[in-house]
Amino acid sequence: MLIKNTKIFPKHTVISLAVFVFLMIITQFLAYQNHLLFKSKINNYLYTELDKLESSIFNILNAAESAMSTLSYVVQTDTSREKFNSICEVLLKTNPNLDALELVDSNGVIIAVNPLKGNETVIEYNILRDTLRNEEVLKAIKKKDVFYGGPFQLKQGGVAIVGRNPIFLDDGTFIGLTAVIIHINTLIKQVESQVTNKDIYFQFSKINPVTEKEVFFFPNREKLNKSKALSHFISEGDWRIYAQIADPLPYLANVTFPIIGLILSIIGSYLVKILLKQPMKLELMVEQKTNELFEHQKKYKNLLEHSTDAVLVINDAFNITFVSKSFENMFGYHESQTLKQSFDFFIHNEDIEFVKITLLETQKLAYSELNQVSFRIQTKANKTLWVEATFSNLCNQNEINGIVVNMHNITERVHYLEELQKQNIQLKEIAWTQSHIVRAPLVRIMSLIYLINEIEHEEIKNSELLGHIYDSAVELDKIIIEITKKAERLDFGHSNNSF
Repeated sequence: MLIKNTKIFPKHTVISLAVFVFLMIITQFLAYQNHLLFKSKINNYLYTELDKLESSIFNILNAAESAMSTLSYVVQTDTSREKFNSICEVLLKTNPNLDALELVDSNGVIIAVNPLKGNETVIEYNILRDTLRNEEVLKAIKKKDVFYGGPFQLKQGGVAIVGRNPIFLDDGTFIGLTAVIIHINTLIKQVESQVTNKDIYFQFSKINPVTEKEVFFFPNREKLNKSKALSHFISEGDWRIYAQIADPLPYLANVTFPIIGLILSIIGSYLVKILLKQPMKLELMVEQKTNELFEHQKKYKNLLEHSTDAVLVINDAFNITFVSKSFENMFGYHESQTLKQSFDFFIHNEDIEFVKITLLETQKLAYSELNQVSFRIQTKANKTLWVEATFSNLCNQNEINGIVVNMHNITERVHYLEELQKQNIQLKEIAWTQSHIVRAPLVRIMSLIYLINEIEHEEIKNSELLGHIYDSAVELDKIIIEITKKAERLDFGHSNNSF
């Protein structure tokens, strides 16, 4: 209707406007894809730095757990304060990131602390009666494992993380806890010494179990922008660590592409308007511009087809509307076998419901948010592969109109982690055998030797005690041989693999 009314809207004006809209769609689509690539690069960079930060924190926690385990073992055999202080001095000297060690009885009363100077006020303090702290103490006791409380304000002053290791006898009787104190300044100092990248801003937080509000502990808290930050959750203390780009310039540089696209669209429409006034040159210029646009589309399609990640687009009905060439290379399904199929035809039966829930959750997300999950794929060759997938909600993007799924193969990583878990179970079994089963015959031998010392020399020869000692020694030898066999069956060959 507008084209016919050339007095109000001349034909060349309408056509140039259509060219502008067309160019805007193409250039902004390419700019958006560039934004996704840029964001993916930034995210990978931040995840790498987060891994370094998490590793630094775990080094401190591992040292703390080792110190608490050693102290727990010692206090079960010797409860004297002299022994407690001597072992604490050794542990604190060998672990400079630990600020203090405590011993808590079964009623929750702190009965010993080292160093005592500066910590005198906590002696005889009952942590189970402290409603602001006891929830995390009870959590450690319930788990029967180490759990880290805080950071919180200490009774003796300062803000610190407190790790607590419950002590149980063989019959399951709870007899107390050992605890380690790590001041927040010590943690910050250690992290800063390990993570030196000034382009990254880090933050450390925890949900306060009482107020249920997130509290931040690293300096310059106002710098954190959660929309631009990535995070890892550390379950040992219910903490969350954040990382984000400190300098906004990389993000500003990424904005230039849409602006360039807008400028190109304006210039293109202006040139078309001029050329429409010159009929002799019009067809040639339109053909040239059209070919350039198709080349852009072809290049973009080639980028997707040669990507190492398998890419799918799934519509609102959960049917596949686009599939990249890498999908066929990775899983064996041809494009003709994939398009218009339901999303679940290639997913492992046990994971179909999980992926469906993920798709439903992704539909509720804003287009800038990502949903990252892992699940299994059943290939055309009937192999089961693990993939890590990123779900992006682009249903409101007319050029895509669906959920974009980027998948890459993590099968080797999953198998590697499974092997590690098996080895950990075997190691725990060996450790349990060494600490429990070996002790039984050993205690009997020691008891029999004590009885021999009480018998007259001439009675020893005819005594049955020597036979009992021999039987216990044979039993101990069998247990040691079994432990050796279990240790030899452990395969640490995969521990050097990387992913």
